[in-house]
Amino acid sequence: MGISHQTGLIVLRGKAWYGFYRREVVDPTTEDVRSVRVCVRLGIKSQMTKLKARDALKAEIAKQTGQLADGRVLKDGTVTFEWFVRNRYFPLRQGDWRPETAKEKTAQIEIDLIAKFGFRAIESIDKFELQTHVNHLARTYCQDRVKQARFYLKSIFDEAIEQEFLVKDPTRTLKIPKNLRPKDKQILTWVSVSNLKRTGSTDFHCQSCGKRCVRLRYEKRSAN
Repeated sequence: MGISHQTGLIVLRGKAWYGFYRREVVDPTTEDVRSVRVCVRLGIKSQMTKLKARDALKAEIAKQTGQLADGRVLKDGTVTFEWFVRNRYFPLRQGDWRPETAKEKTAQIEIDLIAKFGFRAIESIDKFELQTHVNHLARTYCQDRVKQARFYLKSIFDEAIEQEFLVKDPTRTLKIPKNLRPKDKQILTWVSVSNLKRTGSTDFHCQSCGKRCVRLRYEKRSAN
């Protein structure tokens, strides 16, 4: 594919300039190259003339032509975060995860990440959104869960770059929030253990984060 020479279209909507241009991407399911229409907000009319808006659009087109350094076309970054995780990330990672932990890792990614970003185009998610979400998790869950969520985000976007869906990594400087909630070290009373045994459950949910943190093993108390 040759270099794009398009100039795009400038439109005034309300008080802001918007630019439209077309970009060629690779459909991840068929590997066919197709054209998609892209809309970008350029700036406020009171701070930007139409000429400056056009220059801004040209710069954006040059930046987002969808070509890699060697001229290859990027895959379609408009696929949703959920589609990428389920179709491109899970199939690779589940081979590395132990069967007994794969379900828990998958569930955590679905609850903490897909529930938040699943419907979004993966290329539209930026560092600000990711950092504020991690900060939110830190106010709700214990430190282990927050650190795992950050790790999974970095792993997912690293894979998106590796598979050529993205060029820039929004998680590159993603930080672990300070003042994380400590691990839950709750000690169950024998009454609580007896209640769990009576219901036949071996699962105990952490009060700090609400996830199943441990699987209890019942042991007889030694006689005094």
